[in-house]
Amino acid sequence: MAKYVRADHIQKIYPDSTALERTLQLLKRSPHVTRQDISDLFLVATMLVNGITHIYIYNQEHFSRFEGIEVFTPEPPAQ
Repeated sequence: MAKYVRADHIQKIYPDSTALERTLQLLKRSPHVTRQDISDLFLVATMLVNGITHIYIYNQEHFSRFEGIEVFTPEPPAQ
């Protein structure tokens, strides 16, 4: 994880009060979200307030239900 934090070629985004406000807005519009899903919703809100609309993730179903983002599954690592 530390190598990603230090990597200059990877854009980092950070939540702020706007992301928290967006999380609460999304939560009102997303009755299917449970307590276990709040961190995913917060990540989506942080993405949206930073203009990020695509996510590459292996667990696609966690994010495909949220509007405003496109979800892609990366190729599995070579064996």
